[in-house]
Amino acid sequence: MGSKLFERTTRSVTQTDFGASMTGDMRGIVDAKSRLLLNSAEYLACDDHVVRIGMSPLISDEYVAAMLAHSAMTDGSPPGVLQAVEQWVGLGHVGALSEQ
Repeated sequence: MGSKLFERTTRSVTQTDFGASMTGDMRGIVDAKSRLLLNSAEYLACDDHVVRIGMSPLISDEYVAAMLAHSAMTDGSPPGVLQAVEQWVGLGHVGALSEQ
C-alpha cells in the first residue's frame, strides 16, 4: 500500500498514523464484501420457481417446448409450468405445440 499499517516489535504491535487513516476505508471494503456475500446467498436461495434452460442452437425450440409441455402434463408439475410454456409459445418464441 505504500506504507506500513503497523509497527511491530517483539513485544507489541501498534497501528501507524497511515494505518489509522486507512481503517475506515478497509472497514468499508470488508463491510461491502460481507453485504455482497449475504445478498448473493439470499438471491441464490430464493425459491422463485423459475427454471432457466440453456441449450445448443442445434436443438429445435419446438422440440424443447414440446418436451417441457409433455413433462408438465405427465409428472405432476404445477399448472403454472404448462401455462408458462404455452405463453412462451404464444408469444411466437416457438411454433405451436400442436404442430409436434
